[in-house]
Amino acid sequence: MSSSPSPEELQQLPLRTIVAFAARCARRVLPICYGHMRREKLADVERAIQVSESFAAGDESKQLAEAAWAAAAARAAARAAEAARAAAAARADFSSLKEAPRY
Repeated sequence: MSSSPSPEELQQLPLRTIVAFAARCARRVLPICYGHMRREKLADVERAIQVSESFAAGDESKQLAEAAWAAAAARAAARAAEAARAAAAARADFSSLKEAPRY
C-alpha cells in the first residue's frame, strides 16, 4: 500500500500537481458523503472537484476564474452563517441563565 505524500513533499510540487492530487483524493472519498449530504451540497462539491481538475489540467479560462471566485464567496458565506449560528446559540444560552446572585 502506498503512503500519502508528506506536507514537505507536497511543498516541492508545482501548484497544479498539488491541486490534481487534492481533486483525486476528494473524488475518491466523495461516495462516503452520498448518504450524509444534501443533493445541492453534493452538486457543489462535485463542481468544486471539476473546477480543480480543470485547473490542474491547465485550464485558465475566465469561466474557471469566475468559478474560483464563486467558491471563495461561498466559503466566506458559509463561515458567516456558522458565526451567526454560533452567536445565536450563545445568546440563547446566555438568556436562559438566571440572574446571578448578588453578594
